[in-house]
Amino acid sequence: MITRTVVHGVRWTLLTSIFRRLISLVLLFFVANWLSKEDFGIFRTYCLILGIVAFISGLGFDYHYLTDKKHPRLNLLSLFQISILGSVLLALLTPFFAGLLGKTYQSPTLGIILRYTSVFLITEAFRRCYRVLAQKHLLFREIALAETLNVAVYSLLAIIVIYFYRSVSLYIVLFFVGNIGELLWLLFRTPALPRGMLSRVFSRKWLALSLVNLKANLIFLSNVSSVFIINIFSGNAPILFLGTMVPPRYMGLYFFATQLIGVPVSMLTTSIGQVFFPVFALSDRESTLSGIARYSRFIVRLGIPLLLIYGVLLNQAIPFLFGGIWDEALPLIFYLIIFYGTSLLHMPISGVPYICRKPHWELIWNVLTLGLRLLLLLIGLKSGFNQAVLLFCIGSGIMNLAFYLMSILLLKGRVLSYLANVLLGLLPIALLSLGVWLGSRLALPGGSLLFTLPATLLYVLFLLLRDRQILGEMQALLSFKPKPI
Repeated sequence: MITRTVVHGVRWTLLTSIFRRLISLVLLFFVANWLSKEDFGIFRTYCLILGIVAFISGLGFDYHYLTDKKHPRLNLLSLFQISILGSVLLALLTPFFAGLLGKTYQSPTLGIILRYTSVFLITEAFRRCYRVLAQKHLLFREIALAETLNVAVYSLLAIIVIYFYRSVSLYIVLFFVGNIGELLWLLFRTPALPRGMLSRVFSRKWLALSLVNLKANLIFLSNVSSVFIINIFSGNAPILFLGTMVPPRYMGLYFFATQLIGVPVSMLTTSIGQVFFPVFALSDRESTLSGIARYSRFIVRLGIPLLLIYGVLLNQAIPFLFGGIWDEALPLIFYLIIFYGTSLLHMPISGVPYICRKPHWELIWNVLTLGLRLLLLLIGLKSGFNQAVLLFCIGSGIMNLAFYLMSILLLKGRVLSYLANVLLGLLPIALLSLGVWLGSRLALPGGSLLFTLPATLLYVLFLLLRDRQILGEMQALLSFKPKPI
């Protein structure tokens, strides 16, 4: 039952992720020609700041609701009450700090946008609550369709409107219109709240009970919130940290590169993660370890090589599509392959410490990772922005692998065995990497493709001869009628 649920959920999220990515690429093609590098930097910085504030409003009750099996109705009530109350308070407070944030990130425009759009924190709180409710009921199809509606509405409106009004402020408003569309879909497609729950959400009497629930689980919630905030800041340190030291245009270049190389990976890891987390929370230790082993084998054999090939194709396509406007971002794309490639092993299983009720393990990992990333960024910035990003990606790759092994240790698996399997799987990828490197050294048009294509053919031949099961699993995953595994 659990295996079928995972396959069904991953199939839906994967297929809709591909569709959403295609829509996003079309949107990026238009918007990248209409908005400036500075506008892109402001947009990304804004989304990160508001995302952190939106999470704080819920104090981590979404994770508690998904993992605690003792008081589901009370936890659901607390989730809604704390999230709504927190979002209203933060929506009122954010305008007072907006100007300071604008100065910190060298953009008065950012401060103005934060001041007048903080009301979206309230709609974001409702959207987060209903997403968690859908996850709890394993409604992965509905989540996938809701996310697809979000991207479709936002992208269509942006393509129509931004051509006439080329404003980053309007672009941000349209982004939240898409989020509201996702909320409405989930509102009508998820199971109704238990009888009487809605009236209790706005009751001071029941709020007192939620506050007692908050106090009783304060340590867990504090760890969860700390982990999330540190993780967001750490993973986006080139923007949230370097953004205070360099002009917004560099943030725009970094955001453009992450949109192209990172968004497809993030869509995949987020989609798979929101399937793995609730399913693994209901599974025993052996089933969870088995699922992680199969997933990591799939990623090492196919996911990372495909990402590398995709990066080479982007390197050839960007100058043609954008007429040289975004050529400064080309080196960043290759650096980010290290970061996002290893995140394929880390992000989908990031809920393991919570499932094991040991979020402090991830907190320790996040603190160490944050310290390493900030140190590498500072060292690299002495030689330039690109060098800072390169060191950041290398350090992140090492720490992503460390998290993967930490998760195996928490589940009492054989760490050395899992490490050996991953490292052995990475060896054939060295052939592709060598081909890319040799091609990039040639002063010829399409030099990267000249070596990458034959290297890719050799790699596919290797899979056909030595690991045909991986190709069969991929076909089953993409099939509308997958065979039971």
